[in-house]
Amino acid sequence: MKGTLDCIPCLVRQAVGLSQIVFSSEDKRQQWVKETLNDLSQRDFLNCSPPEITQSFFQDLLKKGNLQDPYEEIKSFYNREIMEMESELAVRINGAKDPLKEALILAIAGNIIDFGTPGKVTRESVWEIINKTEKTPLNRDQSSDLFQDLSEIKELLYLGDNCGEIVFDKLFIQELQKAYPLLNITFAVRGSAILNDITLNDAAQTGMDQIVKVISNGDNAPGTRLDHCSQEFQQAYKQADLIISKGQGNLETLDEVSDKIIYFLFITKCPMISKKYSTDLHSLMCIKNLQE
Repeated sequence: MKGTLDCIPCLVRQAVGLSQIVFSSEDKRQQWVKETLNDLSQRDFLNCSPPEITQSFFQDLLKKGNLQDPYEEIKSFYNREIMEMESELAVRINGAKDPLKEALILAIAGNIIDFGTPGKVTRESVWEIINKTEKTPLNRDQSSDLFQDLSEIKELLYLGDNCGEIVFDKLFIQELQKAYPLLNITFAVRGSAILNDITLNDAAQTGMDQIVKVISNGDNAPGTRLDHCSQEFQQAYKQADLIISKGQGNLETLDEVSDKIIYFLFITKCPMISKKYSTDLHSLMCIKNLQE
């Protein structure tokens, strides 16, 4: 998915927010933001996906700030917070009329945990959107197609997205394992730190690596750029019969893929995405890609 001029304010806001996390000095923040704005002014927004642009200035920030992961403590905090909710969420799933569908809805609702988009994420805000799913679960719902397709395949590649959200993914995957005991599931994370996206460290913190095989995609963009991914990921992608893709970043980098069956599970978080899919902001979505 290519960007639009409407992406510019969001990218600028991201840059300013990042500078506040990394630099204590207002002068240093201003200098880095000015440099980033200069870089953005040279970009071709109409021929580049938003995650690619975010990746470039985030990596520059790590270098300038001499950092490994400015979100490390925040990510650990939200992983712990949602893990404390895990037993309650499991009770909700097990008590549902259709546990598999309930776990799917909660996995999508968990996509609210994203520090790259506007709005402060709190435990209360997470529960609020979860409870809203009781009335209007999914705006676009191709879950019946997803479940049918899953019953006919052997290899599933599941692309994770954000910290905290990974706990919801874990609960959904456990329900998938119950429903499709012969299904081999591989869970993929980012290759290194980028915003609050998950890495191998987050998979270990939340116990994801105890229930399925976890691999790194080898890239440091907040999405899945197939031409930048590791050989291990490329092999898993090739072997996969079906892919579940979480979040907007993965959507924005994989929406034009037509050689694989991909189901995108996400919350619409920006006007560009809402307009593309003719839906409201903050809609819960389960959609299948177009095939060749």
